[in-house]
Amino acid sequence: MEKILLYTQTLDPKIIIEAVGDRAVTSVSSRMQLAETIVENKNLLCLLIEIDGLDEEVNQFLQSLRKQFPILNVGVITRDTKADLPEGYSRIDLRLEKDALAQELRHLLSSLAVTNRRAHNRFNFPLKGYLSTDGKSWREYPLSALSASGAFLECERDLPTPDTKGVLRIVFQNFKMVTQCEVLSPRHASSNFPIGFGVRFTDLTRASEVIIDQFVNEALVHSLVEPDYEAPTPSLEDDNLLTPNFEPG
Repeated sequence: MEKILLYTQTLDPKIIIEAVGDRAVTSVSSRMQLAETIVENKNLLCLLIEIDGLDEEVNQFLQSLRKQFPILNVGVITRDTKADLPEGYSRIDLRLEKDALAQELRHLLSSLAVTNRRAHNRFNFPLKGYLSTDGKSWREYPLSALSASGAFLECERDLPTPDTKGVLRIVFQNFKMVTQCEVLSPRHASSNFPIGFGVRFTDLTRASEVIIDQFVNEALVHSLVEPDYEAPTPSLEDDNLLTPNFEPG
């Protein structure tokens, strides 16, 4: 069933429920609930968010939302028809009468398709990665877009050949993660990434994936709730240092 997430503090959720037909609607009323639900649900059809106006705080939130979840469909329900919304956001006029508002919502939803996000969320921690493709030498890269399935390595020249197998060592605060990996095709610089290439992790255990997912999801929630949030380099409790793929240091 297609899922819709509604963030509102004044709008009666029944208006939305009646307009969206057989789609499932989850309603939240706090920024924390909103952030946690977005992070936990991979296959949302749409986020509908009610705002009074586009002040600096709201604008920072919408920009952060677009940065962290660029493919998420977002409809902004507001009386402020002049506010400049981030690119790709749809506007719904809250001044409309109930029937007209429902019609506007149905029109918006009919044009959308579920955007299936990656199996694992990702986040840009301040990390370094060391890649070896010959089993002898290591090359250092700034590392970003960490997830439990892979990462992105910044590199402007001498990129490794796609499909090359290697070993990647990622340095965290009090531990290192070591994993076999496969080099993916290079990417040109964009608004989200510099020049570089992705790597796919190939031997992380399920326990290791769970820990990386926890790091990433916690950071994503904080980044949505706190606009100026700067994520610290993750660290592990002593018991988790015994998890496969992880080593102290």
